[in-house]
Amino acid sequence: MKKRSSYRPRAQRPDLIFSNPIYKAFGKSPMRPDKQVDLKLAAEVAFESIQKGSATAADRDTLACIVNVAMVMAETHCSQGDLAIAIQAQEAMLRADGRALLGKGWNFDGEGRQQIKAALDMHDQQIEQLGRSAVIEALLEMQSRNDKGQVHRIEVTA
Repeated sequence: MKKRSSYRPRAQRPDLIFSNPIYKAFGKSPMRPDKQVDLKLAAEVAFESIQKGSATAADRDTLACIVNVAMVMAETHCSQGDLAIAIQAQEAMLRADGRALLGKGWNFDGEGRQQIKAALDMHDQQIEQLGRSAVIEALLEMQSRNDKGQVHRIEVTA
């Protein structure tokens, strides 16, 4: 009989780490400027590639993540007007998904471009004003909603 090792890696529970009061106290510090620039650049590159018609699935996913994080942060830390901007941007993403399913290129309509740009600007302001813990909490909430199946789905009917 083979002897079993006593080493067993523990499961990662990031929700426990981020709900720790000590982490929250330190997490209220603003996000480092270089990290803010990284997030802004990723969003701008994805938005530009979509406008040029050379978007990939990664570009779409980047914008979807940023819009969803902006929505969750607006729900918990901002005004109803900010939440409306994020919801309009989500609707623009869904319209673009619908057009892609019909065989057209994945791109935004004119109104959708404006709504996405407004959501990106709002997200930039949020990450400048809110601490790192707010961004991480929004990401965890997004993952939780995704695991529960609380996502939008597009179906094309004839």
